[in-house]
Amino acid sequence: MVSPVKLAEMEGGQRAIGLLIIDFSERVETFVDKHRHHSVMIFTDGATSESEVGRGSAAAVILWPDSVDDALEVSEVLNRIVDSIEAEISATALALEASAEHFRQFAHLYKVKHIFIFTDCKPAIAYIVQRSQTNNYTVS
Repeated sequence: MVSPVKLAEMEGGQRAIGLLIIDFSERVETFVDKHRHHSVMIFTDGATSESEVGRGSAAAVILWPDSVDDALEVSEVLNRIVDSIEAEISATALALEASAEHFRQFAHLYKVKHIFIFTDCKPAIAYIVQRSQTNNYTVS
């Protein structure tokens, strides 16, 4: 299993602001520890073969409540040319589809209070939030 902290480091857990480097891995670990027993944690990433537009891929790691070794890893190659934001949104959709299928089969095993989705793409989050407001459902 990929540790949430290691995943955060791979996904840019350290960010450079000028000459100051901020390490977010401790904050991620604290958050995960606090919510791990009653929440599903989903880490997503999408990418394109070129910097902005190209062949796309999407991936997610899904951590179930109190799980240690049974993280679900899903990925797909997008069979069309996409931009980076569409690849990121596709990763979120892939994660939600995989989570829904898993819950259909194993819902009786979990007591879930929250589902947290972590992504590194603010425009993808903005698009999802805007869409939810237009379609009258809640994203928080």
